[in-house]
Order: sequence, then C-alpha cells, then structure tokens
Amino acid sequence: MVGNHVAQVAKLQQLRDLGVSQLVVYALHDAVESAIDAHGTSVITATS
Repeated sequence: MVGNHVAQVAKLQQLRDLGVSQLVVYALHDAVESAIDAHGTSVITATS
C-alpha cells in the first residue's frame, strides 16, 4: 500500500469490507524498522 496513514487505513477498511482477513506486507526500502513502528502506531491501532 502507498500513501499516508489515512489512505492506508481507508484501504484496509475497504479490504476488510470485502472479506479480506490477512495481508502480507513487504518493505522494499532501507527504513524497515521505522516503517514498521509507524505502521504499528498509526495504522494498526486505527483498524483494530
């Protein structure tokens, strides 16, 4: 997924509405740890 956390949350909500229950995430850049931290702080908490 691309975009800021608001766009990612919206996309995840659309996928959930379609019945998707699992998602594989590949970090294709060098800032993997900070990306995971940001995702956990702003995206996962908003969709839980």
